[in-house]
Amino acid sequence: MGPLEFFAHVTDLFHIVLIFFPVIVYFIPVKNFIVKIFFLLSALTPLGWIIFDNECWMTVLVNNIMDPDKKNTEYNKSFSERYLGWFYHFFLDLFKKEHNVKNINSAITWHWIINNILIWYYVFFHNCSC
Repeated sequence: MGPLEFFAHVTDLFHIVLIFFPVIVYFIPVKNFIVKIFFLLSALTPLGWIIFDNECWMTVLVNNIMDPDKKNTEYNKSFSERYLGWFYHFFLDLFKKEHNVKNINSAITWHWIINNILIWYYVFFHNCSC
């Protein structure tokens, strides 16, 4: 594994931590300024989807490092499809929804809404020093 591939894997790890950070923070003590930085990153993420044609900038970066020729079908998928398909499929099955792009995108959107509410509540109410 070369240094760029290692960087891509570290980026994917950071990506997964960022996605589940709003839940993790309730169980693992984290300094308040780090929570606020993650809150800002979480809130700005949907803007990146607009800029990068409905993809996260981290996904675009990793896919270009791991598959610059666009030949590996594994890296033609989004981060959510590659690593979190099981998570979103579970909720689609729970609510008896079809596994299609529209419903998966809806599940991802709901995940981000819930994440933003969780982290917002944590910053302004749960751990507030107001």
